[in-house]
Amino acid sequence: MGYGVAQAQAASGGETLDCGKKRQIARGDFALNAALDHAPLKHAADGSVHAAIPFDDAERVAQLRQFCILDTAKDARFDRITRLAADLLHVPIVLVSLVDEAREWFKSAVGTEIVQIDRVHGFCAHAILQKGDVSFTVTDTLEDARFATHPFVVDGPKLRFYSGAPLLTASGHKIGMLCVHDTRPRPDFGVDEEKVLRQLAAIAMDEVDFHRIETERKLLIGELSHRVKNVFATIQSVASISSRNDATSKPFVQTFNRRLGAMASAHDQLVANSWQGARLDGLVASITSAFQDIDQSRITIDVPPVSVEPMLAQTLALLLHELLTNSIKYGALSQPAGCVSLSALSENAARGRLLTFRWSETKGPAVMVPTKQGFGHRMLVSVVKHKGGMVDFDWQPTGLVCTFEFIDAA
Repeated sequence: MGYGVAQAQAASGGETLDCGKKRQIARGDFALNAALDHAPLKHAADGSVHAAIPFDDAERVAQLRQFCILDTAKDARFDRITRLAADLLHVPIVLVSLVDEAREWFKSAVGTEIVQIDRVHGFCAHAILQKGDVSFTVTDTLEDARFATHPFVVDGPKLRFYSGAPLLTASGHKIGMLCVHDTRPRPDFGVDEEKVLRQLAAIAMDEVDFHRIETERKLLIGELSHRVKNVFATIQSVASISSRNDATSKPFVQTFNRRLGAMASAHDQLVANSWQGARLDGLVASITSAFQDIDQSRITIDVPPVSVEPMLAQTLALLLHELLTNSIKYGALSQPAGCVSLSALSENAARGRLLTFRWSETKGPAVMVPTKQGFGHRMLVSVVKHKGGMVDFDWQPTGLVCTFEFIDAA
């Protein structure tokens, strides 16, 4: 059953309905008296009553927009709430409806494909006029003068029932409603059902607030990422300028800039996932592809598509960079036919997930066990031990085999 198909234009004028100083909203044996806190109601040309505009509507709309949720993509968290409401309350239509300045926009919907309607035709525009954390229920729309001639009642989906619970901000503004509709009157929809609806509306409001926090966090991460990249670029520029007139320092600067580039690649992967972790396969691919002077077909990668925590991601980026650099200088990748492979195994462990990596080189120059360790080797061992990992170098005649493992708490 659809929510509605027509979005008729709002009546430009209309008869003013004098509500006096008090108004009464009746629902069976339940009545709520509330002080008039909005402009007078108006009759539309079709006889239905357009919802009034609260006097503080500009402030309410401004607060809604601060949540940065309007016109966002579907979200499973909200869809779970609407499906649960449909099941618990036995209704065909459920909406998370956000009341904007001139429209009601649906963050989640069960029973309709429509994503928004004009505010003047919205039931929720009436519901937000109620004071406090109270439900707004119309058990039979044909018996309510505000809705008896409403186009969604007499035409289209023929809605005969509505109940909505407010999405209430900390400051008391109603930015929308979690509402349910039925195509038959629901005199059985009582206090217990309204309580369930209010509880689900509170959960939906928590999700709205969580969305705002997540949006602000992503904006902050984006700004920090921009600044970090500027720092990386500045350091690289200073290093390059410093070595401009010193030929002996240029090899060091080139290696240093590549190490910095590996850290920047890890940073990019982490930013793409809001610094919640980095996909191992994507991280490895970004590091290896940075060595553009090497035919990538000579590098075989077999790692699982698991996420690793941020600090481990940066450690792995440096480690892989050092292995590649060493292989290009002295190992298999220094020879035209030489190849390297990196595989990884993920297993459950008592303190998290055990990640075991195996780096293997073949078809390179004759292998000799080094008599002293260079800076790259010492740094590699240092970063692994700093993360509480283990590393082993096996200088086999066919090529270096390096095994290292970490416990990942991600």
